[in-house]
Amino acid sequence: MRKLLAYLSGLALMLTSMAVPVLAAPYTPGPVTTPTFDCTIFDSCILYVDVDYAAAPPSDGTKDFPYQTISSALAKAKSDSNYRYIRIAEGTYSAEGFPLEIDMADFSHNIYLDGGWNGLADDWAERDPAANPTTIDAGGNATAIRYNGIGGGVTGLRIHGASAAGFGSAYGIDVDLSGGSATTMTVSENVIYDITGFGGAAVRIVTGSSSATANDNVMYDVSTLGGPFWLDGDVDAYNNVLHDNNGINVVYCTNGAHLYNNVMLENTPFRVIHAAGSCTVQHNSIVRNQLQDNGTDYGAVVMEGGANVVANNLITHNTGNDSSRHLAGDTSTFEYNGLYGNTADPEAGTANNLVCDPNYAVSNGTNADDVMMNSASDCVDAGKNIATITTDFNGITRPADGDDDGDAKSDPGAHEVPAPMVTAPVISNLDVLVDPFSPDGDGTQDSTTLGFTLNAEADVTVEVKTSTDTPVATLATSETKNGSVSYGWDGKGTGNTDLEAGMYKFVVMATNTGGSDMQEVSVEIAYDSTPAPGEQCAGYTDVAAS
Repeated sequence: MRKLLAYLSGLALMLTSMAVPVLAAPYTPGPVTTPTFDCTIFDSCILYVDVDYAAAPPSDGTKDFPYQTISSALAKAKSDSNYRYIRIAEGTYSAEGFPLEIDMADFSHNIYLDGGWNGLADDWAERDPAANPTTIDAGGNATAIRYNGIGGGVTGLRIHGASAAGFGSAYGIDVDLSGGSATTMTVSENVIYDITGFGGAAVRIVTGSSSATANDNVMYDVSTLGGPFWLDGDVDAYNNVLHDNNGINVVYCTNGAHLYNNVMLENTPFRVIHAAGSCTVQHNSIVRNQLQDNGTDYGAVVMEGGANVVANNLITHNTGNDSSRHLAGDTSTFEYNGLYGNTADPEAGTANNLVCDPNYAVSNGTNADDVMMNSASDCVDAGKNIATITTDFNGITRPADGDDDGDAKSDPGAHEVPAPMVTAPVISNLDVLVDPFSPDGDGTQDSTTLGFTLNAEADVTVEVKTSTDTPVATLATSETKNGSVSYGWDGKGTGNTDLEAGMYKFVVMATNTGGSDMQEVSVEIAYDSTPAPGEQCAGYTDVAAS
């Protein structure tokens, strides 16, 4: 034991006397990956989702390490209110917990789901929903996306596969804002299809005290009671294309919903639009729909509950029932609609509802521009101007003077026929016939003529000015001219005053709605030094001049 203690004491002494070796260089830690989030100035951070991410290192929702599922991003956003925006890369998302639910019980902030991004492989540099399809496959679940009491947005997604058996309801996007605080909601640039159920809709929006917009969506193959759109409340639905749907309705709207600039064509419903009270339906094209029941509760546009306004729509080539129908004493406004080729038009010729052939560009097809009117149609400028609708489906300004009669009025339907293109005037061949000339009344070269050519009809103004731009005479003011044009000038100034000899210029301005042109040409007044014939010179007749 004494030997062991002695050994340990010696070892301790040796260790305390050893020199500590000096390292060749200070130790530098290796790179540490610190998540960097994209945030706005309001600290509303972005989460990224890319189904094709390889998951090494593990996903954390950053741009470089995105989540693979939308459900994961929602779980993160649920736990941290800084996260509001979720960018979703192209690909098919089916391994999700459906419905993708944003509920006021779990979220205190709006959530925005935004598809169409090109993802990690291209550093998230581009958002283009058409080029980068982002597909939500509900896989037979009843609802793909549900918002309850929370606003935000669903944009740039392709949603399909929601279905419900029996009398169940199926939804692509189901939004109910009525139970939460006032907020806003946007549903745009989505393609929604293959939604099947007895009840439900491709998109249902109930606003309560909130508001919503639904624009630039395409919906087809929807077979539900509500149809592609079920709109209840302060919803503006515009620039949507709804085709080849076969539910009860294509659109059900009530309680302040506003539909405009939408195209609804080649559907097979019982009603295309069911305006169930306080719904405004303006500037829509309702074309080539085959109504499945000729009963008195159905038709292309069915109105009930009162206070609906249906105006400036094109309702044409619909078969199977009437183009319009009022239920149970309904007194809604139905006016300035263009009607043609329907099975029956009970309101044709009333309230400025016009029977007119739109002469569509294409006789079939499901593209919105297939139902653009021909400029020669009697429907052009047949609507009334609606102050709140200032553009059409393609962004053309309303109203436009499509029939070129000088009075711009809105066209019925989703498309506005623009005013004819007016060729801007160009002045050419500007010339002075007599230059110089001598306006002295001697019968020789007393006047001159200005001539020029216009390539298009325009309002012409011609002034005479000094070489220093002082106006001295006006030959024309806003005279409509075209082709070869000429004006004579007797060399007199305004008020028939004599002008001094010298250099002057004609200034020609031509203007129309296409543009304007201005040209100028000089002319000289040079009075004769020789007396006119028969004049006396020092008491003798000037025979040389006669």
